[in-house]
Amino acid sequence: MEKWPELQEFFETVKNTPTKYDNVIHELHTGEHFSKMYAAYRPQYPQEIYDKIMAYHSENPNNERELAVDVGCGTGQGTLPLTKYFKKVIGTDVSEDQINNMPKNVPNLESHVSFAEDLKFLKDGSVDLVTIATALHWVDQPKFLKEVTRVLKPGGTFATYTFNGDIIDNVEWQTYFYELTKTLFINYVTSKVCVVYDKYKSLDFPFKEMKRYEGIKYTKEMTVDEFMGYVSSFHCVNMYILDNQDSDILDEMKQKLISTHKTQTDVDQPIKVKANSDIVLILGTNN
Repeated sequence: MEKWPELQEFFETVKNTPTKYDNVIHELHTGEHFSKMYAAYRPQYPQEIYDKIMAYHSENPNNERELAVDVGCGTGQGTLPLTKYFKKVIGTDVSEDQINNMPKNVPNLESHVSFAEDLKFLKDGSVDLVTIATALHWVDQPKFLKEVTRVLKPGGTFATYTFNGDIIDNVEWQTYFYELTKTLFINYVTSKVCVVYDKYKSLDFPFKEMKRYEGIKYTKEMTVDEFMGYVSSFHCVNMYILDNQDSDILDEMKQKLISTHKTQTDVDQPIKVKANSDIVLILGTNN
């Protein structure tokens, strides 16, 4: 189905409607419960992403595969795949709770708690690849990108990628959730996410050599409980629940999900609810 109706108008409203969370972005993804839920339910990225990153990185014959750094790594969905390609991989995140829920016992994987805008634990020109997955919109882009150019080796690779809005293969559910977002969750949708829906086109990248991919397809089939866990990890839903702990909105959403898939009788079995998303991938070479 098409993306949400009136999507552009909705994000124009968000862009011009400040929320109390706009200046405390690092608080949106913290907490032990949220981090465990994030680790359990946030989707993995398709292999195509890493194939394209590594093909681009390999275009420069002088590029090495010694050190990759994944910034805003969360619980490692975009970090772990890099361990197949690099001698050492470091995941960084502002949330210690997220770091604590990263994969363990991976020999060439390390983690650091740090702001994206301050990577002082890394030396100048020491990194072969810097990635940031579905997180560039959360950070101060000019300050972060300045750090990227500092830590990358000459000719090193920068990669950022993000989901560009999830669409559910069910018109009734999609309309229902859109209406909830416009009404119940609207005051929790930070304007930071607006750049996601323009596919990062409004951002100024400091690289002369760049490549952009749009329309990389992602599809995931989920059970009812998996899908609800995923929705609960959305920042607007998570912060609404924290502010309204007596709310039964998650139960209501779950029942609506079941009712819109009338052939489903057992919530423990996979149902034909598919989250579809286009992924945007932007690659750059450090000058």
